[in-house]
Amino acid sequence: MCGICGYLSKTPVDSAVLDRMTDLLTHRGPDDRGIRITEHGDWQIGLGHRRLSILDLSPAGHQPMSDDSGRYTIVFNGEIYNYRELYDRISGCALHSTSDTEVLLQMYIRYGTGCLEYLNGMFAFAIYDRDENTLFLARDRMGEKPLYYHAADGRFLFASELKSILAYPDFEARIDRESLLQYFGSNYIHPPYTIFQNTHKLCAGEYLIWSEEGIQTGRYFDPVDSYYSGMEDRGQSYTECRKKLKELLYDSVEKRLISD
Repeated sequence: MCGICGYLSKTPVDSAVLDRMTDLLTHRGPDDRGIRITEHGDWQIGLGHRRLSILDLSPAGHQPMSDDSGRYTIVFNGEIYNYRELYDRISGCALHSTSDTEVLLQMYIRYGTGCLEYLNGMFAFAIYDRDENTLFLARDRMGEKPLYYHAADGRFLFASELKSILAYPDFEARIDRESLLQYFGSNYIHPPYTIFQNTHKLCAGEYLIWSEEGIQTGRYFDPVDSYYSGMEDRGQSYTECRKKLKELLYDSVEKRLISD
């Protein structure tokens, strides 16, 4: 588990605010921390990361992490279970670590939003493109890793937990009444809503692209569609299904045991 956060604004990014947003996530990542502030014209973006080291325990796995050109920078929470299998898809890239973070970054550079189709893992991440001044956020298929965002008054904030967004000085914590009614009705606030106005939770299997023109969201995975797409396998016998289930369980556990 790690923690990520950041914000885009036309006013200068306050490093003290970014530090505060980042350090509120220390419990998610006690092993390392990092922040980075980048400019693009009138805009500035600050990215923060708290790390729980799992893959590549060396400083080479430090985040925020950029590619060699400095154009793309990532902050990443989670684990890409099939990152070694993805090496062939990014052949020719000079990797400087053995981390899944760098593989994920290179996959995005090569495939853009299409990289999500290749990922097997639990994740929430943000990638900033300095040349285009765009920010790409994505969340894993089942929503294991959380990711919140807030957009209002010419700024955009995101974080693994709402407490980091609350640390932004100009954030107005106004209760969203519809969300409050939803909570009283089901003891839960359904994504993309949160308890605060203009503040949302990225849905499972969803991505978001922020640009100066606005915000675009899209869904790359839907569990219901996935269920029905597998209906053709229902002609298998009970013995075949039992064998397949065992194989899937063993494979999923084995993938989750990869660590340094």
